[in-house]
Amino acid sequence: MAIEFGESTKLVLKGIHQMIKAVKRVYDKPAKEDGMRILVDRLWPRGLTKQKAAIDLWMKDIAPSTELRKWFGHDPDKWSEFRKKYLQELRYPGLWCPRPGT
Repeated sequence: MAIEFGESTKLVLKGIHQMIKAVKRVYDKPAKEDGMRILVDRLWPRGLTKQKAAIDLWMKDIAPSTELRKWFGHDPDKWSEFRKKYLQELRYPGLWCPRPGT
């Protein structure tokens, strides 16, 4: 059985994929060649004003859940599993939750 994205998620992801020129840290200085700047994060970056960030669109609803983000903890060894779990979240929002000790 194939797993399907919801129609709205498919449209958003397709549009973003077609627009992406580069992925940058939000703290990196904006450049003219950036094009449209999209922030995909549930939390606004600390110490960064909206003017300095120069964000055109803040898509916090498609960012990884707080639980998944905390589980990942920026651990490179967890990247592959994080990616799988994040794609699951996009397909089924609210489904994933961490198990104790994982």
